[in-house]
Amino acid sequence: MIQQQLQAQMQAVMQMQAHGPFPPPAAIKEYELILPGTFDRIFKMAEKAQSDQADTVRFVQHAQRQDTARVHWMALAISLAAIAGAVFCASLHETIVATACLGVPVFAVAKAFIDSLRAPTAAQQAQLQQQAQQQQAEQMQKMLQQLTTKGQAEGGPPA
Repeated sequence: MIQQQLQAQMQAVMQMQAHGPFPPPAAIKEYELILPGTFDRIFKMAEKAQSDQADTVRFVQHAQRQDTARVHWMALAISLAAIAGAVFCASLHETIVATACLGVPVFAVAKAFIDSLRAPTAAQQAQLQQQAQQQQAEQMQKMLQQLTTKGQAEGGPPA
């Protein structure tokens, strides 16, 4: 009997749609009945997840800026070397070699343009973020199931 009530309430809680990191107030009340202090744990978990996500974003942005700067300096060095080689070859009347040397920076710019077209769009980035949020919601549901099982095993009050 108690098992059926608990399963019915779990099913009702899982059917509720929560937006954001916290479940609806009714579900929070149910969680607190099963295992007191659950909402504080959920709140701390959401704060930590948000902090970790912000730290990860900052780290990735910093790494991308460093990579971009490094690539720009390397491209500048290669382009200047190719132009210097082209000027040297032109002074020796080696026009074919000079043209080949000038092709290096031209093709590098063309490749950079093509790569920029392949970069993920804002819609694709939003979709990835939505998938991450869905995974977070699934993790919270798993945590609820574990808390329910733990509360039931410890003889906690049925919800």
